[in-house]
Amino acid sequence: MSRAAIWFSAAVIALAMASVPALFGELPDMRSEHITADELAAIQADENVEARKQAAGQALCTQARGPNSEARWTPEGHLVCRIRNKFVKVDL
Repeated sequence: MSRAAIWFSAAVIALAMASVPALFGELPDMRSEHITADELAAIQADENVEARKQAAGQALCTQARGPNSEARWTPEGHLVCRIRNKFVKVDL
C-alpha cells in the first residue's frame, strides 16, 4: 500500500468514528426507565392486593347470600352483596 492510501484510509476511519455520535444523537437517560419500572412494580402489587380483596369479598358474599351473589364495593370501601341479575340473550 502506498503512503497516500494509508493516510487516506486513516482519514476516512477518523471521519467515520467522529460521525458516529452524530448519527445516534444523545444517549437516553436510563434513570427514567428505572423509575418507571419501580412504579410498574408498585402498580402490580396494588393490583394483587385489589384482586385478593375482591376474592375475599366474593367468598363472604357467596357464604352469606348464596352462589348467585355478587360482591361490590362502595366508594367508601364497604362491601355490598347483591344477587346477580339473570339476563337471557334472545337471538331474533
